[in-house]
Amino acid sequence: KKCFSALWELYQIKECLIYLGLCAIAEGDDSLAIEQFEKIQTPQNLNTHLRFDYWKEYGNSSTRMGHHDKANHCYQLALEIKPDSDVVYVNLGTLELQRNQTDLAGMYFLRALELNRQNAKARCGLGLTAIAKGKLTEARREFEAALQTDNHNIVALLQLSQIIHKSVELAHIRPYCIKFLESEPQNLDVRYALATILFKEGHWHQ
Repeated sequence: KKCFSALWELYQIKECLIYLGLCAIAEGDDSLAIEQFEKIQTPQNLNTHLRFDYWKEYGNSSTRMGHHDKANHCYQLALEIKPDSDVVYVNLGTLELQRNQTDLAGMYFLRALELNRQNAKARCGLGLTAIAKGKLTEARREFEAALQTDNHNIVALLQLSQIIHKSVELAHIRPYCIKFLESEPQNLDVRYALATILFKEGHWHQ
């Protein structure tokens, strides 16, 4: 951060503002990230790779800050650079979920899957869209598909746990929890989910 700040102050190298923005994002400060991104007056002069990252991350920070229209604008500009980016389509789907536009969100998640069948976040997004529509069977199918691709997708795991807790098929979710905890044994949410399953099954000391 000190180096990027010095380069910007001394030489006005606009690429440094992007990296300062990325540093702010890594520290959880989206407001500061947007402040850095907004200092760039001519993003069209950035090289293609960096310009794509600029618009994508600007969109992500704007989404998290609740600046939905700005986020959509940024994502659309990112797609002009890489129209086959499944990542950006997932981000657009997430944005539209926040705006309660479930049909549009589902369209974006489906487009992401068309571009990359292994995109677990797109599957998870479809699951969240199904929940918003009250389609729990469909949601369960999507969350399971997401976990089969990425067993560290904690959103899919916890959502699936919530759905299955309402049924009698608790044993079905247990292997997903155990697999997750093999690499992240201190995750409290997943440990709680597993403990709840074991409690309901009567496995008191496992």
